[in-house]
Amino acid sequence: MTLTLAQYRTAVLALLDDASSERYTSDQIDAALKLALIDYSSLRPIPRTYYFDTTGDKVMELPADFAARQITRVQAFGSNDPNSIYDLDFIARLIDEQWTLEIIGSNGKRSNIIYPAGDVLVITYADFQSIDGLNGAVVTTIDDDNLICMGAAGYAAQSRSVSRSETINMQPAVQRQLMDLANQYFGQFFARLHQNKGLVMAAFGDMPADE
Repeated sequence: MTLTLAQYRTAVLALLDDASSERYTSDQIDAALKLALIDYSSLRPIPRTYYFDTTGDKVMELPADFAARQITRVQAFGSNDPNSIYDLDFIARLIDEQWTLEIIGSNGKRSNIIYPAGDVLVITYADFQSIDGLNGAVVTTIDDDNLICMGAAGYAAQSRSVSRSETINMQPAVQRQLMDLANQYFGQFFARLHQNKGLVMAAFGDMPADE
């Protein structure tokens, strides 16, 4: 079931035993969700493909609105058989939020090939996970709501345990309890994230192209 941002906040507060939000604000929970989302996206990215019309340049700029965590594969269609496709060796760079792509060969063989403008390359990339209403996202893609909430609970507890404004009047025992709680949730969060990493990354094989 896809949750709203408000429902994620409620679920994280429940894990922190603060249902009335007396100790954690919405801003603190949102900050914790953002950190957990970075980890979640790193180990459970969304595999997507993109058809790119080449520009005729050696180093090609992808569209400004192309957003990805990582470009994992670039392929081209065979010149003699349009139904065949083969892998290319490439260098992808992200500088100032702008992706560039340089083809340096294929099948491990270096070459200075420059694709003429209008040829089509198939780019497979890792996309970010998102929560509707967080970081400006308009859709929720999380497939394990409980897991992301565990990670957020860990980050929220950790933040409170090290914040000077929080700990200046905090008893050492309470600070230790918060760190123990953070480590408990982090342990479960990262263990379960890594369990399915292999299955997720295997999805970066043959993918239907996004329209």
